[in-house]
Amino acid sequence: ATIGGSMFGDNLSMISDTTIAATRTQDVEMKDKFRANFKIALPAVLVTFVLLLIFGRPETLPAVQEYSYNIIKVLPYIFVLVASLLGVNVFAVLTGGILFSGAIGLATGSFSALELANNVYNGFSGMFEIFLLSMITGGLAKMVEKEGGLEWLLQKISKVIKNRQTAELGIAVMTSLTNIATANNTVAILIDSTIAKDISKEYGVDPKRTASLLDIFACAFQGILPYGAQILFACALMENLNSPFQVITQCWYQFILMAFAILSIFFAKGVDTKKATNKYVRLLKNMIEQYLKDLKVPKDELTAIERNKLLNEGKDVDRIMCCIDSGETLAPLIGCTLPEYYFSAEKMCELEEYIYNKFHSDGAGLSTTLRGMAEAMGSKIKYSDYNIA
Repeated sequence: ATIGGSMFGDNLSMISDTTIAATRTQDVEMKDKFRANFKIALPAVLVTFVLLLIFGRPETLPAVQEYSYNIIKVLPYIFVLVASLLGVNVFAVLTGGILFSGAIGLATGSFSALELANNVYNGFSGMFEIFLLSMITGGLAKMVEKEGGLEWLLQKISKVIKNRQTAELGIAVMTSLTNIATANNTVAILIDSTIAKDISKEYGVDPKRTASLLDIFACAFQGILPYGAQILFACALMENLNSPFQVITQCWYQFILMAFAILSIFFAKGVDTKKATNKYVRLLKNMIEQYLKDLKVPKDELTAIERNKLLNEGKDVDRIMCCIDSGETLAPLIGCTLPEYYFSAEKMCELEEYIYNKFHSDGAGLSTTLRGMAEAMGSKIKYSDYNIA
């Protein structure tokens, strides 16, 4: 119950290192990831709670004791929680929480200024190992990425991923295996984050879901590893314990959480590609309109043919000639996905006409492109709906 409750809190915490790693690497807000996690963790903890009430009754009831508290000393925790939910930068939240709790501690006489400084130092010292390990792991991951290791791994994973559901299962399995190998959930998230992000983009997995899955499976497996810090620490507090597996078999919450997470994979909605494309189109159009408005381009005095003829004759023209080569970048502006653009000569011509009319280009043209050459040689290329290939 204690380990399960700890993992539940760690999974939903707004300032947990796993939360920070998952949200930062997937470019999502903490509150969005919290909502995604909460939908999975809440039913899991409720089922666990009921099971513990039925099967988890101790043979001897502990004595009931009364514990006192001071609401003033709780305010820093409330501040951190509320600020996190409001979307305030995590470092600003944590720094504010330290200053707030330090001020209250000094005001209430809980510790002196020297003790406060010592507590801060102890906090930094306690995080030194994970900080150093994260730096080393991050450096190794970057070296692997530079040498093509992540691309190779992504290609291997992509062979068994067919849709959004299998993509989410792939992220879950990958994170679980990495955590088994490293015995550190934060490090596992940092290692897998880049590949998970690429898979999410490729198969339309909502980034909030990706961050949630990374956090859930990293934390769940961390809570059942016989050589994980959580289990080892819990075992150290127990007497007459023969094996850590005696504890692991009683950690129901972690198993129930993974079960609900797997069920959610088959019922969760993926990214609405059409909606995302429309949003991208609106943003792109607004950027173009604003750019043209701010640019204040004078009206052409010559047509493209007239300008080209005068230049060939060595005469002055109203402006230099310019041909815009945008290719598929602007395909959403004519309301089509990239696969529709790539496999339709009409769409390609329509886009060139749009660019000519909108930007007054002096020419238009289409090429085979490197992708076309690869396809002509027998390669099979998969195009995302709205990500540039």
